[in-house]
Amino acid sequence: KKKKKDNVDLAFGGGTDLRLYHDPNNSYIVNNTGNLTITSNGDDADIIFQASTSTNAAVDYFRLDGSDGIMKAHKNIRYLQNVKATFGNTDNLQIYHDGSNSFIDNSTGIFRITQSVASGDLVLRADNGSGSPTPYLTLDGGNTRITAHKSMRFDDSVGVQLGVDADLQVLHNGTKSQLINYTGNLEITNNTNDGDVIFQASTGSAAAETYFYLDGSIGANRFPKNVLWDDNVKALFGGGSGDLQIYNDGTNSYINNT
Repeated sequence: KKKKKDNVDLAFGGGTDLRLYHDPNNSYIVNNTGNLTITSNGDDADIIFQASTSTNAAVDYFRLDGSDGIMKAHKNIRYLQNVKATFGNTDNLQIYHDGSNSFIDNSTGIFRITQSVASGDLVLRADNGSGSPTPYLTLDGGNTRITAHKSMRFDDSVGVQLGVDADLQVLHNGTKSQLINYTGNLEITNNTNDGDVIFQASTGSAAAETYFYLDGSIGANRFPKNVLWDDNVKALFGGGSGDLQIYNDGTNSYINNT
């Protein structure tokens, strides 16, 4: 075979628009007009891109697989900083790294993350300072529940809302904490055998103490602190009609049996 010298072109087209040549170091295929089309017309045939390292023979890096009708990457693909992997006709989904942070941006429709393995989990992990990622939140497919592995902090006035219409809300507004129910009864239940429901509060100079509790072991309401009724507010006893009444009207005290 006759060898061509370095930097001597094999040119095609009236204006030498397609050129093949080799300089002392590299080989080139250069197209100067229109599209450059590489076609394999063999049935189920592939177009294969290979390269060799300094210590290994040439291996597949990327191929257009004619039999499967897909593109296959046989090696990792590295996107440089601010170079995006985009999906959709108008680049609606983008994945990229800007040199400091990583981003997955969706600009249209619903953004879905799906785990289709039967009973499989979807786990969100982050490094907690130990040098290795740990789970923070798990969508547990086997038990059909969401498991939080770390505390969840809600900013001021950002509430936890429960119910289709957010009928139950728990929030802190920067000044006070609130448990708010907008429909039906608000039930506080302790199903532990002999367990109590305890209400505690703190004075400005003392730690929190129990003011009132439901004593499950003896089935009674208990008041470790005094109960103060305001003027004309009655302590009522007996069924729903309060037949026995004890109160003070601001001047006098009364025990009335009605």
